[in-house]
Amino acid sequence: MKKFYSSSQNFRSSSFGFFSLNFRDNFKNKSHQSMYIRKTPLIRQLQSDDEEEESEKAHKQINQYLILKTIGEGSFGKVYLALDTITKRHFALKRFKLKELQHIESGVSQLEREISVKRRIVHSSIVRLYDVLHEETTDTVYLIEDFADCGSLDGFLDKKLEMSLVKHIFLKVLHGVSYLHTRGIVHQDIKPSNILIKSDGSVFLADFGVGHSFQSTAMVVGSPAYQAPEALIDEFDSASEPPNPAEEDVWSLGIALYQTVFGKLPFTGNNVYEIVQNITHNQLEIPEGTDECLRTLLLGMLSVDPNKRFTIQDVIDSDFFKDTEFVNHIGLNRQDADLENVCRNIEYRRATVCNSNISFARQSLTPEELLRTFKTNPQGYRTGPPPQSLANVFFGVVNKCFNINC
Repeated sequence: MKKFYSSSQNFRSSSFGFFSLNFRDNFKNKSHQSMYIRKTPLIRQLQSDDEEEESEKAHKQINQYLILKTIGEGSFGKVYLALDTITKRHFALKRFKLKELQHIESGVSQLEREISVKRRIVHSSIVRLYDVLHEETTDTVYLIEDFADCGSLDGFLDKKLEMSLVKHIFLKVLHGVSYLHTRGIVHQDIKPSNILIKSDGSVFLADFGVGHSFQSTAMVVGSPAYQAPEALIDEFDSASEPPNPAEEDVWSLGIALYQTVFGKLPFTGNNVYEIVQNITHNQLEIPEGTDECLRTLLLGMLSVDPNKRFTIQDVIDSDFFKDTEFVNHIGLNRQDADLENVCRNIEYRRATVCNSNISFARQSLTPEELLRTFKTNPQGYRTGPPPQSLANVFFGVVNKCFNINC
């Protein structure tokens, strides 16, 4: 098996929160009550005095990027639709407040790792990072990325999409995942909400806070409904040949494909334990009348045994995708920007354009400073070890993974 390099952390992190499942040791007990799921968001929903409100009259402009409206929000930060006033092109602008990130264990270094990985990924089916900006006055970082005007696939699961469009979307994503795997990276959180669609036919795989190099770990992060069984239980750990972590992405793609086609998840449960029980004790149910090529593909992608599961290349080469025709227009609902409502009152802010060697790492807090942060934030946000420097830690690992020299 191809040798891969590990990232500097032994857990998988997500830009907008993550599930941390201490599941492997507990599963050996076989007691439902003894198992527990700890949901640990990277950043809790924070309330700050200077939080921008949607009702504010003045539109913010960061360098040439004019913020038009909020299009997404998570525990880690906010996502805005922004207009590049020079090129007149729309982008997604992700905002991260560093003063809040430093209250979470390794929060800043996780952001740095995401930036480092994204800088090295250039593929038409993966969200691209164009700019990293740092506004020093507010200690805020902005990531400028691709904007998908049709939103995510998750928003169309209640509609019956044409099979030709389904093939177009998933084959695009498959090529993006294949690109990652050949570079030693697994995504680990593929699901419809992380598949973005653009009206010109482009399809992007998003959310790379989870992406890391190939290595099985005891800490599992992602969405349990889309997680492969070997990521949730340890019965494969004693196998003579450990499962290839890339096969976890194949499983997640299979779940997403099944849900997109049939409008429901193949394996459900009120918690992770019930989901695992359904996967391991029930056969995959495929509705009668399903195309035989699709049936064969789903059975191959959703094989419980990862060593018998289809590889990404097997999926791409399957009969189901042989007649796929790519389109240059997708007629789904778009998120248009109403430029007429952009107020002339614009608040201009200057930010530094960050190069590849930038580090946002903070110094360790003294006991007195730590006490003050808890007095300032009565919710009691966790503060862990000081974030690791990007230059000292992560570049060396990523360079090995990507065979790139700084």
